[in-house]
Amino acid sequence: HREQMGGARRIIILKPRRIGVTVAEMMKWLTFMLCRARTNIAVASDDRQSAEVIAEEILGPIVETLKVEQGELLTYMGVKVELIKRQLTVQHPQGKSTLYIGGLKDETFALGIDLVGAHKTEAAYVTEMGKKTWQNLTNAVPSWGFETVESTAEGVGNDFYVDYFENKDHGPRKTVFLAWHVRETAKVEAGRAEIPAEIRGNFKLRPFEVEMQARFGLTLEQFRFYRLRELLDGVKVKQYYPWNDMEAFI
Repeated sequence: HREQMGGARRIIILKPRRIGVTVAEMMKWLTFMLCRARTNIAVASDDRQSAEVIAEEILGPIVETLKVEQGELLTYMGVKVELIKRQLTVQHPQGKSTLYIGGLKDETFALGIDLVGAHKTEAAYVTEMGKKTWQNLTNAVPSWGFETVESTAEGVGNDFYVDYFENKDHGPRKTVFLAWHVRETAKVEAGRAEIPAEIRGNFKLRPFEVEMQARFGLTLEQFRFYRLRELLDGVKVKQYYPWNDMEAFI
């Protein structure tokens, strides 16, 4: 998805479920902070509970891996990385960079802090209560700064839906759509006992699957993954694992 962005600073990402976009974006922000002192980033979800998940389950493992694999380099650079609760700090000799993680329902989140970037995750699920806080965050980002909004779709008419299509092709923000099959691990091998018998072995592709196979070069293991998601998610499969941005907003 970074290739699709083409260096854009204001980005809206429409993504499928469990593809790792939030992980990739957190790695991007951390890399940015490692390269720049006195850089503040705000990462916001709808509520504090979701923010804690980002801190503990996404950023936590990234930071620990960084310390293990690049510990000597960090020492050589004179850089110290610490994640305490919902605040990630990178201490440079020239000053501190901080990534704040919080919920948009908290109107005081990152209030009064000069930001270089703001990131809103699962934007389609943000409630009315969080809109003012997000506006405050984006107002704190200078014109040359960075803004990322990413989400799985959640029906039509909400702010994420409007923002995506208002900016698609001609808006000031770059829109990026990621289909479910860009994830390399989105596949199911044949013969697994836990999957239904009708898709356990070889099966005939439906006409639209033949078209998608020709267009994207997909394998039977990938179609088996999609068939399994159809059985588990029903009509929501189009929203959770879309082929295009139009069907995502069901």
